[in-house]
Amino acid sequence: MAREQEPITVQKGQWIELTNSDVSILTFQVLEGEVEILRSAVQPAGAEKRGWLYGAGEGERAVALDEIAATGGARVWALGMSFPDAIVLVDHA
Repeated sequence: MAREQEPITVQKGQWIELTNSDVSILTFQVLEGEVEILRSAVQPAGAEKRGWLYGAGEGERAVALDEIAATGGARVWALGMSFPDAIVLVDHA
């Protein structure tokens, strides 16, 4: 099921899936806090996985997944980088 402007809470130090199905295009905006965004088929593990850093007010509109990262997979994950929790507004088909 698609997310339509759904706010997702991302706790510091935890990877949370922003997508709830395979996607090819994603729109998101960080409403509060700071997150690292990573494209991956499965939940990233440990610090060896690095993504793009986004702060409050930043995001992407209708970005193709291959522009987020070169790694494979059709899911997008966020790692909380700030305390208190970050909030990311997500929209995808």
